Amino acid sequence: MNKSKMKIIYRASTAICVCLLFAATLLVILNWRQIPSEIPVHYNFHGEVNRYGGKGSLIFMMLMAWVLLAVFSVITKCPNSWNMPVKVTDENRDRLYRITETMLETVKLIACLLFVVMLVNISTVMMLPQWIIMVLVIAMMLVIIVSIYLMYKNR
Repeated sequence: MNKSKMKIIYRASTAICVCLLFAATLLVILNWRQIPSEIPVHYNFHGEVNRYGGKGSLIFMMLMAWVLLAVFSVITKCPNSWNMPVKVTDENRDRLYRITETMLETVKLIACLLFVVMLVNISTVMMLPQWIIMVLVIAMMLVIIVSIYLMYKNR
């Protein structure tokens, strides 16, 4: 795929993240009065709440989501700062940078979805199934593992 198509895909990914986080932020703001003063902030492996916090935790979580989006958007544009698992040469530079950029964009999108699911779960009475969070975490790990494999393969 050529660079211009990749840039369009990356911009679309960022736009999707911004829209999702904006919607989740708006949902929290609109539901703020209905949110209990104590909310679940951590779940165990079985999806059971094992720690509660104040509803101010939602503000922290929203800020973290927006900061994470900004950080991923910036570091994706700075390939010289990436720590690569293989040696970067003139011959493999473009391939490795494309693989890493795709990995970062995909992880950014998955992380954004993860934050949105958590914000929806906490800020509404509608609880999304816990397996969604597990699927997103596994997907993120798979993206990273496959990307590292591709980097070694294309060194």
